[in-house]
Amino acid sequence: MIDQLLYDEERIRSENLRELLYKYEKDGTYSHHVGYDYLKPEELLMHDMLKMMKEKLEGIRQKVLAGELSPICYYMEKNNMEPGILSQFVGFSSRKVKRHFKPEVFRRLNPEILKKYADAFEISADELSSLGSSVTS
Repeated sequence: MIDQLLYDEERIRSENLRELLYKYEKDGTYSHHVGYDYLKPEELLMHDMLKMMKEKLEGIRQKVLAGELSPICYYMEKNNMEPGILSQFVGFSSRKVKRHFKPEVFRRLNPEILKKYADAFEISADELSSLGSSVTS
């Protein structure tokens, strides 16, 4: 049943989902072709999941650029973190981390706090701040 639901040839072709296929020939050589004829259901599910994650991340980025969220939200999502996990990395309570999601609060954070967040995301403090820089300028 799941195979029937997930295998939609039109969708596979329209999204340009292809797979390189190899075939062992009788003469002992391999031939190959790029085909649409076989994509496993789990590959389609993975493709859909990644697409949804990218769309969610882009939505958060747009909110950061619009001044609705701080860059912390973007990098937290990009790193698949929740506020509770991020709070453990930076040493603040979850409540305080969530407060830093507000752009007006984020803009007032001192360099030491920004460095803690940047270290948690494995980026520079400048990179953390630059995502939201077009909001403040």
